[in-house]
Amino acid sequence: MTAYQNFWDNEIETLLQQLNAPQSLEDNIIDTLRSSKRTGIFPNQIINALRIGLSAKEGNQNMAFVASMQSWKSGTIYFLCNYVLPAIGLIKEYESILFVTSMRDTDLYDQNCRVLEREYFDCVTGDMKPSVLKVMKMSDFFNHPNPHKVVNEYDVQLIVRDEDQYGSGIESSFELAFFSELRCRIPDIKLLAVSATPYDILDAQFTGASDVDVIVGVRPPEYYGISEMLEDDVIEDIAEGFRPIQAQDVDGEKIYTIHPKTVEYVNFLNTFDSGFGLPNKFGTIFYATLCMFLIFSSNSFSVGVL
Repeated sequence: MTAYQNFWDNEIETLLQQLNAPQSLEDNIIDTLRSSKRTGIFPNQIINALRIGLSAKEGNQNMAFVASMQSWKSGTIYFLCNYVLPAIGLIKEYESILFVTSMRDTDLYDQNCRVLEREYFDCVTGDMKPSVLKVMKMSDFFNHPNPHKVVNEYDVQLIVRDEDQYGSGIESSFELAFFSELRCRIPDIKLLAVSATPYDILDAQFTGASDVDVIVGVRPPEYYGISEMLEDDVIEDIAEGFRPIQAQDVDGEKIYTIHPKTVEYVNFLNTFDSGFGLPNKFGTIFYATLCMFLIFSSNSFSVGVL
C-alpha cells in the first residue's frame, strides 16, 4: 500500500468518526471505491465530500469548496449529495439539492445533467435510487418568479453553485439575488459554491456580508495542473496567427504540413504514462487538431475531453 493510499484510508476513517456516520455510509464508500472504474469516484473525491459534509453538519450556512481545475469536482458533489448528506440526516426523503451553473455552453450543461442527475446505487439495499440533484442554468434560476418558486417547488435544502463567473461585490448577480433577496426570504437555505475561483462568495466573506467556511479540496497524486506546469516551465504563449496545420498550394494541389510546435506538444503529452483530460479552453481549430493527433498517435492511454 502506497503512502497516498494510507493517507486516503486514514483520512476517510477519521472523517467518518467525526461525522458519527452510520455503517451504511462506510459500506457505500467501500463499494464505490471497489467499483471506481464504473462509478468514476475516487478516494480524493470521497474525502472532499466528507469534509464538505462535516462543514454542513457543523451548521455552516455558506460554504466554498475550492478545488483545482478539472479535478473531478462533479464527482465530489454527486457523492456528497446522494450518499453523505442523506446518511448524516441533512437531506430527507423528497427533499432535493439544486445545482446551478453559470456555464452557457449547452454541451457542458447537458454533461452536468447526465453526471449529476443519474441514478445512484445503494449497496446496502441493493437498489438504484434517483439522484437528489436538480441541475439548472444560473440564468434560468434568476428569472422571475424564480429563485423562490424553484426552492419551494423542489423542497431545496442546499444550493450548489458551480463555476462562479458572475463577478463580485454588491452589484454581482450572486450578491443581489442570493444574499440580498433569497437569504431574506429563506434564511435557512445553505449555499455551497464550487469553483477553482469562487470570487464572489469569498468577497462576501471579506466584506462581512456573510461568514463562509472554505473547504480546500485534495487531489490525486498524479494530478498535473497549472502549478506543476509552471514549476516545469512548460507553459508558453502561442504565436499570433499560429496554425496547427499549414496548407500550401503546390502545382494546383493543396499540401498540408504539421507545424513543428504541434509535433512538439503532442510528443510531450505522449510522455505521460496514464490518461489525462484536456480542458476545452483553446481555439476550436487548435483544440480539435491537438485532440485528433493525440488520439491517433497513442495506443498507451486514453484522452478525455473536459
